[in-house]
Amino acid sequence: MRKKITIVCSSVTGKGGTETVIKKILYSKKLAKEYTFRLFLPFGIQNFGWIKSAPNLEGIISLPFQDYGNLVSKVVRLSLSLLLYIFAGEQIFIISNSRQIMLAETIKKLFHKKYVVVSWMHFSIYGVPTIEPRFVEMADKHLVISEGIKRQLIIDKVKEQNIFTIYNPINKTSDRVYRSKKGIAEFIYVGRIQFDKYKNMRFLIKGLAKLKVVWHLRIIGSGPEEDLEAIKSYAKELGIIDNIDFLGWSDNPWEQLEEVDALILTSKSEGFGMVLAEAISRGIPCVSSDCPVGPKDIIKPGVNGELFELGEVNDFVYKVTKVLESNYNDVEKIVASLEKYYDEKYEERFTNAIDKF
Repeated sequence: MRKKITIVCSSVTGKGGTETVIKKILYSKKLAKEYTFRLFLPFGIQNFGWIKSAPNLEGIISLPFQDYGNLVSKVVRLSLSLLLYIFAGEQIFIISNSRQIMLAETIKKLFHKKYVVVSWMHFSIYGVPTIEPRFVEMADKHLVISEGIKRQLIIDKVKEQNIFTIYNPINKTSDRVYRSKKGIAEFIYVGRIQFDKYKNMRFLIKGLAKLKVVWHLRIIGSGPEEDLEAIKSYAKELGIIDNIDFLGWSDNPWEQLEEVDALILTSKSEGFGMVLAEAISRGIPCVSSDCPVGPKDIIKPGVNGELFELGEVNDFVYKVTKVLESNYNDVEKIVASLEKYYDEKYEERFTNAIDKF
């Protein structure tokens, strides 16, 4: 008999890295043989299209989409969550929200429930306002998407035998993106538009302004209008606005790319760094901040990109220049550097972990 699993996560838009991973799970034929899945979305969902026809999804419990909401929405969210855990028939809850972990564990103890509570955090458990580390530690088991999160849990006295590193799955593709031959360094940024928050695009603009080469940046992504305007205003202030094209959101950003010299990520914090892996899987070298907690698992300096010290603009300029001047033309070597992350390996890691719960 297949195990019943409910995945619980915070507000989802359908566009982020977490959604990409959930989609992989819900469409996996191999995982469908072992498990049935439901989604509990206490903060709602903006777009159902990305999971509408998922064959492994047996049901969705969702409130209207919200960020954190007013008092009424908080009370409704709490009530629905308590009822779910009290009357749960699931064997396993995989939860990416720290307060939901606390609620599930509290109900489990009060009502003597038999389900297993599993944390599945997609960001550093430190430094993120919506994550409470002491609640994460309450989980019975922990699926982690990076070695950095595993180290954080061990430091917090979580037993290593209860931590299972499964990373995130990457689709193996035959698409390839080669280096530019135009004499202009072609850079891309793919992801959420955030000026000062986690994506730290103020630093991206500041760093590029200090480069001594001719360059062009394509920004693919969406975000709050005020962040977009702040980026444009800052780029104008530094005299580089004409070097940048803002292309907006794309469901498949990679199909519009032919020649790219590097993908650049200047985040203050990541969980895994899905966009790095997606770029590398196509042969694009990456330059990323060495932020908590995922890029270090993905970037292999000298092979598929470079890491720079978070907040150090001179190191950023040095590492970007190094990628441009070093031999990053062997796209197959870059692609091969991610071998352990591709889909079939992920399914094995996921199944091996769940079978130990």
